[in-house]
Amino acid sequence: MFVSGPEGTGKSFVIKNLVSWNKIYRDKDTAVTAPTGIAAYNVQGLTIHRFLQLPVEHGGTAEYKELSGAALKQIRQTLQNVDLLIIDEISVVSNITFMYIHLRLTEIFDTSDNEDGWFGSINVLVFGDLLQLPPVREDFVFVGMNKKQIDKYIKSMITFNLWELFEYDELTINMRQKNDKDYSEILSQLCKYLGKLPNDTVCLLPTRKTCNAINEAMLLTIDTEEINLVAKDSYKLKIGSKVMIRRNIDVSIGLVNGTIG
Repeated sequence: MFVSGPEGTGKSFVIKNLVSWNKIYRDKDTAVTAPTGIAAYNVQGLTIHRFLQLPVEHGGTAEYKELSGAALKQIRQTLQNVDLLIIDEISVVSNITFMYIHLRLTEIFDTSDNEDGWFGSINVLVFGDLLQLPPVREDFVFVGMNKKQIDKYIKSMITFNLWELFEYDELTINMRQKNDKDYSEILSQLCKYLGKLPNDTVCLLPTRKTCNAINEAMLLTIDTEEINLVAKDSYKLKIGSKVMIRRNIDVSIGLVNGTIG
């Protein structure tokens, strides 16, 4: 199932309660994941790639690789009581990563030969707002893989669009702005208006941090060779200075990409 809803409608609250309910009433474990370190930390989970040991290639999309015998045995032991996988911020997950998740789960739970063995035959709940951040590379999660992608990344006969397996539900009440209906309505309509702006619109942003993030995101949409201009820089720090972590160090204690302290 895909549970959608804009920011503030309680998606993280629902995730937290589902984890508790599954353990208390069914005595089963829930795996909570997200595509980025900071998103995983916000829902007290792990990144998808770390949790399922998916291949990573910096600057590109890695080809799918099966686990070694030892790694497969270990992850099967770890997940033996898991019957629910939750993926938050699904808008950032590409169609290729989504296929990798399916392939890894069928590998772990040995369901590749089952007629209904999609995603290892476990329950999968995805949360997010498809009007928010898109995948860094490749297509949206709801776009089926084309033949070129299949031949390049998974070398398989699978052509089914996995997104068609998911039912849809939506959280519509903005709990965060429930006392300010006008502001809530502005937020809900803003993303629809932004899509009508010309491609060459100049964005005025409140902070350098936001400006850099937008510039980097837009650069990733240009399908040409990236040129790195190397310069010699110096940076002064003192105890108490604000520092941003630029890569995931330890998600479990909050040392993730984007954390400031």
